[in-house]
Amino acid sequence: MPWNHLPMCHLRLNYPLRNRFNTLFEHTFKYTKMEHSKDNAKYWADRVYFYKQANRQEPDYSISIQHAGRRERFRLWTSNKEIAGRLAVEIYRTLKAHGWDRAIAQFKKGQAPASSGTLTTGQYLAAVRQNWHGTQTTLNLYVRALRKIVSDIENLDPHNVRFDHMKDGAYTWHELIDAIELGQITEAKVNRWKTEFLAAAGENQADINKRKISINTYLRNAKSLFADKVVKLVGLELPAPRPFAGIDFFGGTDSRYFSKFDIRDVLAKAKERLALMDPEAYSVVLLSAFAGLRRIEIDLLEWPSIDFNAGAIQLRYTEFYRPKTPDSLHPVPVREKWVLDWFWARRQSSGFVVAPAAPYLRDQRNDYYRTEALLERTTAWLRSNGVKESRPLHALRKEAGNDIVRRAGLIAGAAFLRHGSTTVTSMHYSDYRITETPSFGDIEAPANVIKMDRR
Repeated sequence: MPWNHLPMCHLRLNYPLRNRFNTLFEHTFKYTKMEHSKDNAKYWADRVYFYKQANRQEPDYSISIQHAGRRERFRLWTSNKEIAGRLAVEIYRTLKAHGWDRAIAQFKKGQAPASSGTLTTGQYLAAVRQNWHGTQTTLNLYVRALRKIVSDIENLDPHNVRFDHMKDGAYTWHELIDAIELGQITEAKVNRWKTEFLAAAGENQADINKRKISINTYLRNAKSLFADKVVKLVGLELPAPRPFAGIDFFGGTDSRYFSKFDIRDVLAKAKERLALMDPEAYSVVLLSAFAGLRRIEIDLLEWPSIDFNAGAIQLRYTEFYRPKTPDSLHPVPVREKWVLDWFWARRQSSGFVVAPAAPYLRDQRNDYYRTEALLERTTAWLRSNGVKESRPLHALRKEAGNDIVRRAGLIAGAAFLRHGSTTVTSMHYSDYRITETPSFGDIEAPANVIKMDRR
């Protein structure tokens, strides 16, 4: 007879004995959370908090650290708990290694700058975060590029453990990078990294061009962390020469945009299928294709920003939205009246234009969108309907700019896309080609030329 068919035996225990049994069971089998050491960012991530004073609460995390009979609170200048934990562990390590004077000078604003000949990557990034005046998204791009290069030149992640988020792989990888001294990021190492990274492209010229563009992007972003204005704000003594000083970019790259799909066909399919079945996704498509809005601009667009009388979208600073650049605040005309009619029928007095019920989280990750599910759904639909670009929504924005350039010229295209100059427009947003050819009077073709039948 199978074991599960055997008659069940009941063990009846009196109350005192049962209580003793339960206590023994709990002490034996109860799950206990693993305690991390103070040198682990997870230890401090569990201890950060939002500082409250009277009726006001700071929007960023703080950490209180006690050492050598003294206790201080450090404001971490981030609402991301993971980043706050990494900042806190850097403060603790600096405090343990160099004492209060160094920690106060380096991690508290308004104090005298610290001087160090052995400044580490983690210490410098922590100071940059505290003094950063730009957008958090831009800083994250710069930091990711620096971490990528430092990790590669020091071979800190040969087995890709940084992608192991279930365990401590990502934390361990960050800690290894943070421990690297800035003086170790030498010109020779970076140039060797460029050579090896490019060699992985093989012999295919298209792949080589893509690799050169990627290398230039990584270098440009990482180098921006050591620009004069950033170093001046941080107030730390950097090694001479600074990291990435003297590093050259690859020239001769071609990153122009070339249209690979028929946007009119895509818009016709969207009108037929999305307008009725998924109107929120259709709104996203319209804002991308007819207004050229970026993802974050669509995500945080509010109804007061749509001026129906002027027929334009006027982005502005709001409680939630901070523009990429001041040029992003220029009004965007919407010429198609039916597009305005679509939004007029759905208008509200306030709130977000798309997915109004999706909440905005102040402690959200910096690469998180309020309408993440909607944007991913729209992206999947575009891919299944002919837009095979790596970023289909951005491809619609490029198609919009490209159409303006073709009809009205490069300056008009840059103005529509709200670029600071025409350089970015011509390099990345337009496949504008020469359409005029030389004509020298009434010179006719030779007699032996057979005319083509173009019917």
